[in-house]
Order: sequence, then structure tokens, then C-alpha cells
Amino acid sequence: MCRGRRSCWIDAGAAQRAGLPSDNSSLQRFIDNLMNGQAELIDTLKDDWRSHVALSHLDNDRWVVKKYLGPPWKTLWYHLVRRTPAWREWRYARQLRDAGFRVIDLVALIHDRHWGAWSQVLVAPYMDAPTLKEWIRRSPPHTEQSQHDRSVRHTVARTVGQQVGMISAAGLVNRDHKVNNILIDKACESGAKPPLIIDPARVKRRWSQRTVYRTLALLSRTADQAGPVTLKEKMIGLRAVLAADPSLARGARQRLRYAAAKIDRFIREQEFSVANRKQRGKHVAAKGRTVAGNR
Repeated sequence: MCRGRRSCWIDAGAAQRAGLPSDNSSLQRFIDNLMNGQAELIDTLKDDWRSHVALSHLDNDRWVVKKYLGPPWKTLWYHLVRRTPAWREWRYARQLRDAGFRVIDLVALIHDRHWGAWSQVLVAPYMDAPTLKEWIRRSPPHTEQSQHDRSVRHTVARTVGQQVGMISAAGLVNRDHKVNNILIDKACESGAKPPLIIDPARVKRRWSQRTVYRTLALLSRTADQAGPVTLKEKMIGLRAVLAADPSLARGARQRLRYAAAKIDRFIREQEFSVANRKQRGKHVAAKGRTVAGNR
């Protein structure tokens, strides 16, 4: 669907589930109102060098509007080959949903065609649920947890691990499966449904088990950064992963211990890589200050 200097792709199924009208004129009016400042800005959910995510209110509903902030010429080139971050997130969200996984409904992908200012926007309905990072931080300390609190945390750990294992068993891996990209709602807390995946821009084919262990290492490391997570909760999640995908650690005499050792190894590698990037950043900044001083 195109109008003026703006191209728009609509997911009809997601639009229907979000309660939007099905005719093109109403959808065009909705997109125009959302992009031209007619919507009320409620909050800024994220704002960094990669994207700007706003929570807006329009037509008695709340919408998440995610604008990618890549270089315009790079955005145009990658748009032509459908490889921008917005296109990857759009495509992989549909791929995960078609495979039966619970993922955010992306209603529209909008490409702004203004010369020299190409940009892309994703629109999704707002889900009133905390991310796993926020959920961990809101939980009471371990010493103050009741039996019910521990039971809920074990259920969430089991559902998160089961989801990773099922994605792996389907021959896929979400390389950005971390606590910021997982929503925990009431259905997940009760164990009725798996968590809701958001920002699935790095879904790949699972060519080896190493990618799964890397994903689990990223998930474990970001969970530890969010708040205290007990070893028992991690083991419950890992057992769920191995139960959902029997091919992982197949042939090992002790599958759980073997998988845990692999994850610990990749955690150390990721921490070392992050430390190196920070050190290189400090070195470049110091070098820049030295050059400026010599001038």
C-alpha cells in the first residue's frame, strides 16, 4: 500500500487481531494519523543509536511505534534487497508465528521515501506485560520470597527454557533471545502459555548446537545482570530446554552437566568480548583526545 512518499506493508491477520478495519482507505487513514502526529505520545520506551520506540495512543488503543535510526543511504540500499533491521524483524516474526511460536504481532512496516531521509518504522499493538528483565527486578529478594513466589519463578524458568528448546527443535535459533526481548504476562506466569517474543530480528537456521548454547549463555548472562537468579532456577530452565530438544547434548553421558559446561564457557567468552570492546572504546577515545591536544 503506497501513498505519496510513503510505502506501507500491512499484515492482514495481525491487523484483524488488533481490531483494525480491513478496507484500504481506513488502514491508510490510520497509518497517516499515526505517522503525522495525530496520535498522542504517552511514553518513550527506548531511545538509543539503533532505534526510537514510542508508545502512542490512537483510536482508543495504544500502539508501539518503532523507528529505526540507520544511515539513510544504507537504509535505502538494504531496503531494496529487503535486509534492513525492520525487514528482518518483520520476516522473522512471521516465520516464528507460522512455526507455531508466540511472537509480537507486527501490524505494519512503513518505508519513508523522502529523498535523502529514508527511514523505516514498525507498528505493533501494545502488550501490557513487563519484559523478563523488569519481571526479575520486580520480584522480591530470595530471602523474602514465599512458596508461591518461588513456584511462579520456577514456572517462568521452565516456560522460558521450553520455548528455547522448541525453537531449536524446529531448526531455528533466535540469537538475540535475551531478557529485554521476552514479555512475561499472566498466562506465562501460570504456565498456560510460553513467553511473548519481541524484536526477533536475529532469527537464523540452527546449523550447529553451538548457536543454541550461545543463545542460552546470552539469556543466562542478561538474567544475572537483571537481578539475582538462583542456580536451581537456571537448572529448571536448562532441563526444559533439553526435554524440548532431545538432539542437544545427545551422546553425552550426563547431558545436563555437559550442556551447563558449554553455557558457562560461552558466558566467559561473551564477558571477555564485552570487556575487550569497552577497552577498545576507551583506547580510541583517549587517542582522540591526544590528537586533539596535539593540534
